[in-house]
Amino acid sequence: MTSPTAPPVVGPDGRAGPRHPSRPPSARAPAAGDPARRPGTAPAWIDFAVAAVTAFVAAMIATTLFTAYHADPDPLWSNPLHDRNGHFGFGLDLAIALRGLDPLAVLDHLWKAVVWPPLHGLILSGVLLVGGLDYRLGILPSLAGWAATAVLAAVLARSLFADAIRGITAAAVAAALALASPAFALLGTDVMPEGLGAALTMAALLAYARAEEEPADTGRWRLLGLVLTLLFFHQRAPWALVVVTLALFAVVAHAAAVRRFAGALADSLRSAARSGPLWRDPLLIAVLVVVAAVAAILWTKPPASTIYGRSISLYPPVHLITLAYALFLLRLVLGWRSERDRLGPALGAPARAVLVWHVMPIAISFLVPGWMPGAGGLGGPVDLLAVRLDPLQGLVFYRDVFLDAYHPSPWIGLAAAALFAVALVRIHRIPVGLRPVFVLALVGAIGVVAFPLHEGRFIAPFVATVWIGAGAGAATLVGAVTPARLTLVRAAVALGAVVALL
Repeated sequence: MTSPTAPPVVGPDGRAGPRHPSRPPSARAPAAGDPARRPGTAPAWIDFAVAAVTAFVAAMIATTLFTAYHADPDPLWSNPLHDRNGHFGFGLDLAIALRGLDPLAVLDHLWKAVVWPPLHGLILSGVLLVGGLDYRLGILPSLAGWAATAVLAAVLARSLFADAIRGITAAAVAAALALASPAFALLGTDVMPEGLGAALTMAALLAYARAEEEPADTGRWRLLGLVLTLLFFHQRAPWALVVVTLALFAVVAHAAAVRRFAGALADSLRSAARSGPLWRDPLLIAVLVVVAAVAAILWTKPPASTIYGRSISLYPPVHLITLAYALFLLRLVLGWRSERDRLGPALGAPARAVLVWHVMPIAISFLVPGWMPGAGGLGGPVDLLAVRLDPLQGLVFYRDVFLDAYHPSPWIGLAAAALFAVALVRIHRIPVGLRPVFVLALVGAIGVVAFPLHEGRFIAPFVATVWIGAGAGAATLVGAVTPARLTLVRAAVALGAVVALL
């Protein structure tokens, strides 16, 4: 993802590009008759109108949902063992500590945010500070995320087409599917992170599309890094899916840039090897010793011991894992300082922006004792190593959940999946920066099916990508069955399809 800095201009794919550095080959305007376009090439008022109308409808529905919950909130809290109690309790504890101006208590609560990241609790604590310590306000962050997801899905769907009618059709279908989803509405009226997680996932996809539109604009890559960082500190599962998706896409779409950096990294490693064997490096030796101790503890699972009346347990070895990571990170920092003149230019300005605004904050956060192993589930409430893998059962489970829970009726779910497939077949005509929307839908489906635990809420963060694809498929069919010159006919067909869906 390197950006050109001097003539001759080289695009992100390593080939000679146009003379204008902000218009690389991957971001050129489509040929005449091609429905694909880069985001932002259509009149700005159309995109603004789509976002404004979707936001208005979402706000009206959200107001209705909140009013109904506020009038009778008790059924939501009937299960004392549900995760929502922990999420609300964390936000409430932070709000009380902030109201009492107790910074040590705030830091203590944040330090304990190991398995569940702290961003949702921080946002909830802000709501409770402003609105009062009222449990009826606990759903507001999720409800805001629910509405924002619908708006961002409409904006992303609109960005797929230069033609206004098809773009508006795609946006309307995507927004309608999001706003009409029963399961998604339930999560949006709960004290759970999935609503905001879905919104941040859509925001990350939109930020990436905007960055690919102007690869030389490092500010857009910084924004992408910031959104990804917020997503990591809010909900790690969708963050992992988004990062894997963008990484896979970057390796394919920017293969030349990846090869250049890999070559520079190989040169740096060879240079370090010539200066002395790596196995003699004291930091690496210390890392290996600590890792061996961690492996032995994980294998043997030693019982707790009592020393001077206090119970001390080495399992799980969360602090030793943090120590090994800290030593390894120190080795990486020292290596970067010695090779940054070689690696920096090969990395490129866009990747450096993501490194500073995304990778570094996460790397630093893992120095907090327990945060790194907690991110992987070690030491959490569920031992994933003890759960039996059953992808076939997961496939059947999520098929039923997608059709029956996330859509008003199974036939609407089937129609959404079929329309997504229509758009997926024509992915080569989709702007490069928007293709990760479809890749994330596939990566997410594979990820949740392969994950040992199966819960319907796991598909909530990325299910909107299917609805975006369904909108694109519907718009593609509208363009295929109506002549381009008959604008009124095409508009009537599009409007009829949207009304039928509603």
